[in-house]
Amino acid sequence: MKKYVLFLLVVLLSLGLGACQIEPPKELSDEEVVTAFLEAFCQGDYEGLMPYISDDNPLHLFFTGMQEETGGEMAPVYQALHEKLKELTFTAKAVEGKEAWGTVEVTLSIPDYSNAFYTAMTEALDRQVESGGREFHDMPVWLLQAVQGEGELCEESFELHVGNRDGNMVM
Repeated sequence: MKKYVLFLLVVLLSLGLGACQIEPPKELSDEEVVTAFLEAFCQGDYEGLMPYISDDNPLHLFFTGMQEETGGEMAPVYQALHEKLKELTFTAKAVEGKEAWGTVEVTLSIPDYSNAFYTAMTEALDRQVESGGREFHDMPVWLLQAVQGEGELCEESFELHVGNRDGNMVM
């Protein structure tokens, strides 16, 4: 009886796997690489953006920082910041005459929290000086306050260079 069950499983698996068609990976244009990367960022898809960045890219720290086990007390700050940043809008267009170099012009509209961070930091420092407490040292608290506010909308354009590294298209 065991032989028949085993044989039936082998046949079913063979039929099931044979029915699946494995498509060769689609080659993406430089614009599609940038778009796929930015969409993965917006969706919080760390695995989806990993093929497009190098091992030393700071985004690795950002995404691992969102996890409580690796981000610790800073995890809520990273999470809140990502919630605000994932609503960025962008355009990506190959630069005419520089296609051979994989040059893509990217325009991002994204909230900028640098002034909010500066203000929250100086207010925490002022409170610490006045009270003699440790407000400035409680960085996650004042950073989270800054992120919970509204960032100034910033639009910036720059050029990215997309290239092949170890079979992967990276920026």
